[in-house]
Amino acid sequence: MVCIYTIFDSNSDSRPLYSLIINDDGEDEYIPLYIKGSGKSIYDIENDVGYIKKIVESSDKVFLNDYKQHLIAFGIDHRKGRIYDNDNIISVSPSKISRLASVRPKPKLWQRICAEAAVVYRNLQNRGVIYKGRKVKPIWGKTFSGRSKCTGFNVQGVGDDDIYNPNGDNLFINFDWIAADLRVAAFLSGDDNLSQSFTHSDPYSYLAEHINDGVSSEDILSRDDSKVYLLQSMYSLDVADDNVAFNLYSSLKSWILECINNLADHGCLHTILGRRFAVTTGRSKKSVFNAIVQGSVAHAMQLCLARAYARFGDSVFTENHDSLVMTCRGKSDVHRIVDSIVPVMTRPFKGIINDDPTFPVIVNIGKKYKRWKRYKRFDDG
Repeated sequence: MVCIYTIFDSNSDSRPLYSLIINDDGEDEYIPLYIKGSGKSIYDIENDVGYIKKIVESSDKVFLNDYKQHLIAFGIDHRKGRIYDNDNIISVSPSKISRLASVRPKPKLWQRICAEAAVVYRNLQNRGVIYKGRKVKPIWGKTFSGRSKCTGFNVQGVGDDDIYNPNGDNLFINFDWIAADLRVAAFLSGDDNLSQSFTHSDPYSYLAEHINDGVSSEDILSRDDSKVYLLQSMYSLDVADDNVAFNLYSSLKSWILECINNLADHGCLHTILGRRFAVTTGRSKKSVFNAIVQGSVAHAMQLCLARAYARFGDSVFTENHDSLVMTCRGKSDVHRIVDSIVPVMTRPFKGIINDDPTFPVIVNIGKKYKRWKRYKRFDDG
């Protein structure tokens, strides 16, 4: 296995400043690239870029920080199944890079999944979108938990509907998970009531029905109020005895207590695929708990994104955290895409983990971005 850590220019989308190559034979290489003061000619830098590219493409197993940036900066031809992307190390500081030489990481499945998704993010970034008549470029990145984020043009957050796929598609299909973070929490906690709430409707409506049973009309709790209450209770680690959310979802409470104890004893927690998050300076117990839930959803979305792109290429428009947005030319393509993508979205961990949970999804269709109408709910593929 070869490990390559590269520092990229913070003022540039993909300009590599220098790389550290860690080989199995212990012969580590420090290669200055576009860093000031190196004294190297552009010709020599380009040769070194080509050298690093060749290593990535020819090695049986490669471990990189921020694979998307490597794809762009070095023009790498992706080798499926050989690349592991550790987005724990998005930015490597000069003071830290020397310490990495002593680190020989053990590649994990989630890092390979991250690498496959990075190829899609690179392609979406290069393609861009048409916004108000001009082509703009979202710059894809990651948050602490592994969830995606956009800088440059924020295709995830834009509310204007004057946005289109450059390939000419004129119809949007939105695949939106129902309470994906609670679905992950139900699986991790083994809470049967929480799992069953998805077959009834959703965890928030189900909780509201439970709380509202027998109360007067003026004290009725709305679904939105129930959602706020449940999410605040979970993410604040509020396991007080008088918390009515955990009267219904008691195994969820037990799991949160277990997480609190693990954080006290070991200082870390793990996602559904074993990604480790630890309490450090600036990272509280609550943020680590949040990260394993959101990070598990990130695993699911990365799997869906890569599979959808493998089938439909540029028909993948964007992912919006809990939803995948596809485009097509017209109604004749809708059923073909829905029939293919629904099984992917409802069973994102199929073939990855045993007893993989189903993720109910609502499909919406529309001619304008984020102005779509509900088509159908699917509880399984």
